[in-house]
Amino acid sequence: MPGKRCLPTPAEVAARSKQFGNHPRPRPVRFDDLNLVVKFGPLVRVEEAICLRMIGAALSGKVPVPEVYGWRVDGRYVFIYMELVQGETLHDRWDSLSNGDRTVICNQLPEIISPLRDVAQEPTNRFIGSITGQSCNDHIFKDMPQGGPFNTTKEFSDWFASLPQH
Repeated sequence: MPGKRCLPTPAEVAARSKQFGNHPRPRPVRFDDLNLVVKFGPLVRVEEAICLRMIGAALSGKVPVPEVYGWRVDGRYVFIYMELVQGETLHDRWDSLSNGDRTVICNQLPEIISPLRDVAQEPTNRFIGSITGQSCNDHIFKDMPQGGPFNTTKEFSDWFASLPQH
């Protein structure tokens, strides 16, 4: 992080958030003076930060991702500290864009998605699971029996097909 300033503590992030402790997906907190945004909450996972770092390193210049400065686990909350990218979000601007602008943006998506599809695991360490080699860690599976990591697609498919029974 520029200037070697300390990252805000979870308590400092909580103090700036109106949704801390009362929303499952609180809005990220901005620290403009540090050019920093902190994504946090009970549904945020460390694996997200690790994936962003990996994508930034492996696909630099091909896939735009904010720089991840670090993360912290505090109780049941994960805090991801990352670069604040200035500007309006596509979500906020989409309704005001012309059809031509929307088409241009949609045509750029394959240029971003294609390199992601080219990321491959090391041939000697193939599995289906989280980037940390652990079970599939997605909030969609939060009320389901833990699964993975899986050694084959069949193992994953069998586990996934069994989920409606739970």
